[in-house]
Amino acid sequence: MLPEEIIMKLLRETMLLFAANMRNTLRNPVWMIFGLFQPICYLLLFAPLYENLTGTANIPEGGAYNIFTPGLLVMNALFSSVFVGFGVIAGLRSGYIERLRVTPVSRIALPLGYILRDVVVLIVQSALLLGMATLMGMRADLTGLLLLMVLLVLIGLLMASCSYALALLFKDENALS
Repeated sequence: MLPEEIIMKLLRETMLLFAANMRNTLRNPVWMIFGLFQPICYLLLFAPLYENLTGTANIPEGGAYNIFTPGLLVMNALFSSVFVGFGVIAGLRSGYIERLRVTPVSRIALPLGYILRDVVVLIVQSALLLGMATLMGMRADLTGLLLLMVLLVLIGLLMASCSYALALLFKDENALS
């Protein structure tokens, strides 16, 4: 096969696995919604406490939401991506991963489909949190938000990849946690 054909085959298989994983996620969106519960609670309960600090030393103007929300988004990216390996362990126990491994799908496409799904879920969660923070008073420029989203995607890619690698290495929920 030519290199172009190999790359196209890899992209096609990755997109097929991404679509299958995304369908499974959308069939049971409870975990995606549950992942937003803690950041929304932090945004609603703790960010207003910082409003009194606006204008004091070392706190820039623009409201507490401009400071609190990016940190909350990074925390969400870290913790939502670090626990995705538990799904692989469940797939190993049920035999789903073994059934995928005997198909002619590329070995690289298997984790890429999972990781791409995790990044898309992270982007949706982050967009919802940004929308909620904007409604509550956050004012940020578009360039900063785009840079933040790029950094969140990179954090999500790194943490999800490490989580999947550790899950495949340990094959045990206790060791992964």
